Amino acid sequence: MRYAPLVFMIAACGGGDDSPSNPRDDGGIIEPSPDAMPDARVPITTHRGLVQAVAIGSTSGQLAAGFYETPTTAAGCTWTYSGPCSLTTCVGAGITAADAGVITGMIGTNAVTLTPANATYNQTSAGALTPGTAIQVSAAGNTVPAFTAGPVTMPTAVAVTAPTTGSMLSKASALTTTWTAGTGDVYVNLSQMTNGGPYPASHARTIRCTFPSQDGTATVPADMIGGLESGMSVQLVVGGVDLTTVVSGAYEIELRALAVDSVRQLNVVP
Repeated sequence: MRYAPLVFMIAACGGGDDSPSNPRDDGGIIEPSPDAMPDARVPITTHRGLVQAVAIGSTSGQLAAGFYETPTTAAGCTWTYSGPCSLTTCVGAGITAADAGVITGMIGTNAVTLTPANATYNQTSAGALTPGTAIQVSAAGNTVPAFTAGPVTMPTAVAVTAPTTGSMLSKASALTTTWTAGTGDVYVNLSQMTNGGPYPASHARTIRCTFPSQDGTATVPADMIGGLESGMSVQLVVGGVDLTTVVSGAYEIELRALAVDSVRQLNVVP
């Protein structure tokens, strides 16, 4: 799947991924990730999908989708967990994109359509993604059986105060991020992306966490940061999130609404 730099989908890749039956210890990116699970729950399947509405720095945004099957081996994606976070590592050789047919998203009263080409969905304008907007999607079905997910509610973006773009991120240290406290949940996504392969192969390493917005700060554990590759930049997204997960056939599918103030680039060092 070809996303905007997010994620993550901001990322179907499952971030970590979730199983509805397991409590959060924590998707998804822009993914814009992807990315598909933003939290660190144990995956119930290696067949995954993400549909994401994301707004970056404004109330206008994009709708993106991607579906895939991966072996949980070195040929596909592997997952590790620490506290509220998950680290997904995807090398891509065994990852296969999947087609869910035409997807119709209802963004409030506005209908948005995603049409696949070779099991790939190009993101499209979702129009106004103002806080409080209800988002629901349905897929006609193909390799991925037909499904309906939602509604979720478009959250308010949080104002992130640290870290700033261009900051150094040591693999040996935890990462602390701060924001203006609010309500609901905050999604933290760090993605190192490559140029090749279907999603999630394009997101080689992705950390996903969710934290209570009211805390105003959170720490991504050092053992998660240590899984990133030094000498590369990493994309950091911190935003308000609302999500739901459905199961259709063998596929675990997440619908995610994500609002972020900006995308930050950090430099990973040993």
